[in-house]
Amino acid sequence: PAELYKRLGQGVTTLEVKAIDLNDTYIGGDKSVAALLQFVAACPNITDLKLRSHRLTPASIKLLVKTAQSHPSLRHIDVSDNTIHHPEGKLLSNLCSTTSRIQCIELSDTHLNPGVVKQIHQRT
Repeated sequence: PAELYKRLGQGVTTLEVKAIDLNDTYIGGDKSVAALLQFVAACPNITDLKLRSHRLTPASIKLLVKTAQSHPSLRHIDVSDNTIHHPEGKLLSNLCSTTSRIQCIELSDTHLNPGVVKQIHQRT
């Protein structure tokens, strides 16, 4: 998030941010992910959020789902290569069924039950 805020100080506005790709770039634990998601919430035009290989915790996944539920334009989320447990998988599945603008959630190498992955993909 520090780099994002630095760029904002250089004239980039939250309206200009369309995608955040932090794949394979670990930013820290739950507090860092929470700060990032606050930034995402402040950027109404973001359509893509990529968080592959972030060691996301159940708390981070819950906050991600909460942010995505109320975000006006988020469509693609990549949480591949994170260990996602069944309860958080169900949250992601519910997100897809209650938020029609979510078009894709990338889930490869999450160790999530294949049935839940299939359910999520069918809903997006």
